[in-house]
Amino acid sequence: AATSNPPATEAWVGREIELEQLLKADSAVVALHGMGGFGKSSLAAKYVAEREKRRDIGAWYWADCREQGNTIQMHLMKVLEHLTRGEITAASLQKSSDQDILDLFFERLDGNRALVVFDNIDHYVEFETQRAIAMMNSLIERAITLKHDSQFVLTSRPILDYDSPRFMCLPVSGLAESEVEHLFRLRGAQWDAARKAEQLTAVLRITQGSALTLNLIATQIAKQQTPLSDLLLRIQQGSAPEVEDRILSEIWGMLKPEHQQVLRVLAELPHPESEQRVATCLSDTMNFNRFGKAVRALKGLNLIVVKTSANSGEVLELHPLVRSFIRKRYPAEEQKPIVEQVIGFFTRMMGRFRGRPEMGTIAVLGNWIAKIEICAENGRLSDALTTLHEIQSTLLSRGFVEEFLRLALLVIANYTPPDNPAEVKKFDATAEKFVDVLGDLGRYEEADAWIGRLAKTVVGKSARYIWLCDVRAYAFWIRGRFEDAKAAAAEGVQLKSLSHIDTEHDCGHTLALAQRDSGEVAPALSYFLAGETLEIVVALRPANLKRGGEFYGNIGRCLQLMGRFDDALICLRKSACLLESSEASNTLLNRGWAAHWLGEILRTKGAFDKAYLAFRSAFAKWKVVSPERASRAQVDSESLVEKLTDNALATCGDWECEEMYRNWLRI
Repeated sequence: AATSNPPATEAWVGREIELEQLLKADSAVVALHGMGGFGKSSLAAKYVAEREKRRDIGAWYWADCREQGNTIQMHLMKVLEHLTRGEITAASLQKSSDQDILDLFFERLDGNRALVVFDNIDHYVEFETQRAIAMMNSLIERAITLKHDSQFVLTSRPILDYDSPRFMCLPVSGLAESEVEHLFRLRGAQWDAARKAEQLTAVLRITQGSALTLNLIATQIAKQQTPLSDLLLRIQQGSAPEVEDRILSEIWGMLKPEHQQVLRVLAELPHPESEQRVATCLSDTMNFNRFGKAVRALKGLNLIVVKTSANSGEVLELHPLVRSFIRKRYPAEEQKPIVEQVIGFFTRMMGRFRGRPEMGTIAVLGNWIAKIEICAENGRLSDALTTLHEIQSTLLSRGFVEEFLRLALLVIANYTPPDNPAEVKKFDATAEKFVDVLGDLGRYEEADAWIGRLAKTVVGKSARYIWLCDVRAYAFWIRGRFEDAKAAAAEGVQLKSLSHIDTEHDCGHTLALAQRDSGEVAPALSYFLAGETLEIVVALRPANLKRGGEFYGNIGRCLQLMGRFDDALICLRKSACLLESSEASNTLLNRGWAAHWLGEILRTKGAFDKAYLAFRSAFAKWKVVSPERASRAQVDSESLVEKLTDNALATCGDWECEEMYRNWLRI
C-alpha cells in the first residue's frame, strides 16, 4: 500500500542493469549513490513499482528525507502505524526514545515483507567514514544484523559503506550514448543529421550523462523548437560555474513570465503541494486558466517534478537543482513578494482549519509547519515562533515529537528574545518544552548544551532565572539525578519566596517529584495534595474529575513509598480510572506507570491474580511506547505465574488481561 510520494517518471530509459541487480538482490539494505540529477530517486521509484507489480512485497513506504532535521523517527512511526493498522500511533510513542522506537519497529517488522525507501539522506551521511549518523546509523545496523524479510533502500550523493553481506552499495552513473539516443527519441528531440555523432559527444560531455539535464535539453529542443546546435553553443558559452546552472539559465531565458512566476513560487514551498494549492498561492496575480496552462507547459519541459500522493492525487515540487538555481538567481529582496504570497496562502489555510477537529492531523498541521519553515528561512523568527507556539501542544499530544524538535530548533537556534514580555513568554514556553522533550527522549547531552545556551539569555536573578531553575531541575530529575534536581528546584522556590516576584514560573512541582523519588516523601506529599486533605483524597468516593489522573497518581505513589498500601491502592485506582479516559499527550506512558504501581502494591498485599493482571496491563501499554519498560513489566508478571489461584490467567491474551484489569478498576 502506498503511504508517501515517490516521483513519477514519464520517460524511462536505460538502468536495465541496475534494475536487474536490485531485483536479484536479497540484501537487507541497498544504498544507491551518485551525483545530483543522475536519477537515483527515479530508479528507486521504478524498483518499488516493479516489486509491487510482481506482488513480492506486502507493503511499501517512501520517505523523502530531504528536509534537514529529525525526520527519521517520524517516518518510522508512520510505517509502524501502517503496519499495525493503527494499533500503534505517533501519539502512543510520544515519550519513547529513538532506541525504543527502533526496538518496536523491528519487532513489528517481523513477519512483514515491506520495502521502505529513505530518499535523499545526504545530511545523514558522514563523508569520511562513509557511514550514516545518529538514528539512521542505528536503523542500518539493526537492519543488517536482525532477522527480518523486509528491505531498506537508501539514496544519497555520498557513498555509504557497511561491511556486511546483507548490505549492497550500487552506484548510479550517467546515461550511456545509446540511452541518450533513446531518451531523445522518447522526447521527440531531433539531432542535426549531419552532425549527430558530434552533437551526441558534446551533449554527453556537457551533461556527464545526468538524466535531469539530458531531459531538460531534450524537452527544450522538442517543445520550444530550439536547434540543438544553438542551445549547445549558448550553454558552452555560459558563465555559471555549474553546468546545470548554465543549462537552466538558457532554458530560463526562453520561459514566459508566468512560467517563471510559477517556478519561483514552487521554489519557496517547503513541501510538495497539489496543483490546486499552488494555484491558490498565485490567485492574487494569476487566474486559474493561465496557471493551468503554465503548469502543463512546465511539465512538458520537465521543469516540475510530479509525485503521486495517497491523499491528494498528484503533487508538484521542484528538483533540488532547479530550486537551487532559482534561489541563486533571485536575491532575497527580489523573492520577498513571492515569499509574502506563499506565507499569505498558509495563513489563510490556518484560519480555515483553526479550532476544528481535523487540525490535529499532520496533513492540516502541515499548513502551520510550512509557515514556520518559510518564516524561519526568511529571517521572520518572531512570526515563526508565534506559529510554533500555537501548535506545539498539538504536535506533542499527537506524538509528532521529532517534528516539534526540528521546528523548535529552526526557531530558537537563531532567535534572541526581545524586551517584549509576550515574546519572551512564548520563547520560554517553547524553549522549555524543547529541553524537556530532549530529556524525556534520553538525549541528555543535547539538553545540557541547550540549557547552557538558554542560561546566556537570562540576566540576573530575575523571574526568568526561576524559569531557568525549573528547566535545570526537570533535566536532572528525568535522568534520576535527584539531589541535583532538588538543589536547582529549591533555589528557584527560595528566590520566588524571598523576592516576592510576581511570576507564574514555579519550581515547586519539580522539587516535589525529586523529593518523592529521593525518599523525602512527606514534603512531596504535602505539595501534591495542593491544599486538599488526605482524608478526602483517599475516601472511598468517586474521584474529582477536575483534579485529573496525575494528581491522584502522584499522591498514590507517595503513599506507596510510605508503606500505606491501602490508601495508595485507593488513590492509584482513581488515577488509573481517570487516565484510562484521558487523551493527554503522555497518557499512555502514565497509564502504564499507574498499572505497574498497582501491581507492586497488590503483589505486596498477596493479591497475586490482580497483581498479575496489573503487570500484564502495564506490559500491554508500554510495549507500544517503551520496550525496555515493557520487558520490566513482563518479568514482574511472569514471576507471579506459579502463585496464581486462577491458572487460566496465564493463558490469556493481552486484550483479555486488559479487559479484566479495567473491569477491576471500575468496581
